[in-house]
Amino acid sequence: AAANLQGLAKVAAIDCDEESNKPFCGQMGVQGFPTLKIVKPGKTPGRPIVEPYEGPRTAKGIVDAVIDKIPNLVKRVDDKTLEAWLAESNETAKAILFSDKGKTSALLKAIAIDFKGSINVAQIRNTDKEKASLELFGISKFPTLLLLPGGKEAEGIVYDGEMKKEPMVKFLTQAAEPNQDPAPAKVKVKSKSK
Repeated sequence: AAANLQGLAKVAAIDCDEESNKPFCGQMGVQGFPTLKIVKPGKTPGRPIVEPYEGPRTAKGIVDAVIDKIPNLVKRVDDKTLEAWLAESNETAKAILFSDKGKTSALLKAIAIDFKGSINVAQIRNTDKEKASLELFGISKFPTLLLLPGGKEAEGIVYDGEMKKEPMVKFLTQAAEPNQDPAPAKVKVKSKSK
């Protein structure tokens, strides 16, 4: 599961029998083994949401559940909404993925989380209706990632590497550094309703 989620989510293990880990395991609501929890960002930085994982104990089951929980901060835009999105917080850097797929990939969602607050991320689907957006930026192949560094004079920069997390993040750091993982202040455990 960890190998399949590399670049999309972090996977960690903790030994709850070890004395120094017992307070943390208690705080996380661990009562039996194995216990799997999915931790995702909450609305307040440093206050994640923790949910129990009740699915199959297989790599595929775990991967599917984690990918399903990745928050989607990617804005879906089209010819009608692109201009308004570009005008929002003009000084903030923006990244646009021009894609021929309708669904937002887990990779793009993960990148949007990494740059939350510093680069706004959007996706435009290649359809006959969205020709003005493609022509505006001279996009002819898909997928194409375009970085708009922010400010009035900045030209768009086209990413020409592989659609893989590490090189894409490196490309986007021209405009901003990715967020560091903050240490959680308090953990909010979602109670299981019966």
